[in-house]
Amino acid sequence: MGRLVKLIGILLLVALLAVVGLAAHEGGHGLAAIALGGLVERFTVMPGIQVYPELAPYPWDGNIGSTYYRVPGLTPRREGFISLMGSGTTALVAAAAAVLLAFVRPRGFGRAVLMTIAATWPFDIVAYSVFPSIGLRHLVFFGGYSTEPLDGAVALGIPASVFWIALGAYVIAVYGLVLLSLRTDRGAARQRG
Repeated sequence: MGRLVKLIGILLLVALLAVVGLAAHEGGHGLAAIALGGLVERFTVMPGIQVYPELAPYPWDGNIGSTYYRVPGLTPRREGFISLMGSGTTALVAAAAAVLLAFVRPRGFGRAVLMTIAATWPFDIVAYSVFPSIGLRHLVFFGGYSTEPLDGAVALGIPASVFWIALGAYVIAVYGLVLLSLRTDRGAARQRG
């Protein structure tokens, strides 16, 4: 029974952090628009729910979440920054979580939260880049078809080849830190045991 309760707790934590990850992704777009002097008009999530500025039904555009904004003097480069910062935000938070896991090594619930973020949130930038590149939706069966972070990086003047190399290095670094934290924890457990 104890294992079942633990499994349910882990699944609930993953679900909760997936919702927080969606908010971080869409919030990244919104904060980037605001940083460029714009205004966020609304946030929507599937299957057609507006969550900002008020909770209300909204026609579903097929995406997992969408941020609608208005930025004066919006250029392709500025639009690229906004596009990149959706998945870019979750990628940065996941990298920070991986660093904290590997070098601060928290315990208990904080460790579980950081481990879940570091292990799952990198999937956002990978899925938004890779799956649409091969004709699939962001999450294979649902979501949009745009290569949002890649398109944003290219609009900022970053060559696609450099983006793909950086994405690969990012994935290796984050998961390397996650594995390092797991290895360090196992070593500490053996010393105590």
